[in-house]
Amino acid sequence: MMQPTAGNSECQEVQQRFLDLLDGSLEESIRQGLKAHIQGCATCAKHWESYGATVRALGSLEQVEVPGRILERIRARIQRGSRLQRLAAWARMTPWRVPVPAMATVAVLLVLGGLWQWRPWDQGQQTPPQTASVAGSEMRSQVHPLDLTVGPSFQEGILSPVRALDPDLDWPVRGRVMIQDEMVLDLTGSEEVFQRIEAILRESRGKMFLMGVRHRDSGQVIRSRILLEVPMESYAQVIQQIESIAPVQRVFLEREALPPRPDRLRISVVATDSLSSEETPQLQRVRSD
Repeated sequence: MMQPTAGNSECQEVQQRFLDLLDGSLEESIRQGLKAHIQGCATCAKHWESYGATVRALGSLEQVEVPGRILERIRARIQRGSRLQRLAAWARMTPWRVPVPAMATVAVLLVLGGLWQWRPWDQGQQTPPQTASVAGSEMRSQVHPLDLTVGPSFQEGILSPVRALDPDLDWPVRGRVMIQDEMVLDLTGSEEVFQRIEAILRESRGKMFLMGVRHRDSGQVIRSRILLEVPMESYAQVIQQIESIAPVQRVFLEREALPPRPDRLRISVVATDSLSSEETPQLQRVRSD
């Protein structure tokens, strides 16, 4: 009775000799042993039947004459491969022995070459980066004396949240920054409040930059920060008018969903020593990509 014995070494050996068995080039004793195994093994019998069917199908195909150039290329590739195999075999058989002094010399040269490329002696002592700090003072409802003038680095600090939202935007503060006041107002939120801030801006002939979040589909916005630039002579009046508003609620970042509405709005008011009186107030919005 036929028993499946696939996977053992005997079956693998039998299947590897299918071609010799089909060609009839085996000795009679070996051929009889292979046939006996095939008759007793269901797996090998199935493979033998498939193998014979494949050979018969190939034999029934019409013979096609291969162009001579293709045969030449095939022979050249076979010959090239045999040469490479002979060379590899020769390399494996040849003992490679390098004298110890020569190997040590090569190692020393490699180390010296690496040190010359690196040249640690050329690297001077790195100086730690210098950080500039500005001593500012907080203010609420009062004008600072003019001796609080700060340089351009302070202006960069003022605009850093704006450039973080849009690095390509260039809105330099005109003139020297004389006073900066950070105001945080309790926010219950209404468009009327924002319109009052815009009216204060127009009256003082200043500039405004608003930041917040805009919903991508509905267009609904949440304002979270305002940067105002006003002339020095209008500074005290602007501060007083803004503080009289109390509750308040534009860079809009597009988001799939809006975050929770903030309960307070931060307003930065910057007073400069010069601002063209011919300019009209502008409302700038950072583009959202």
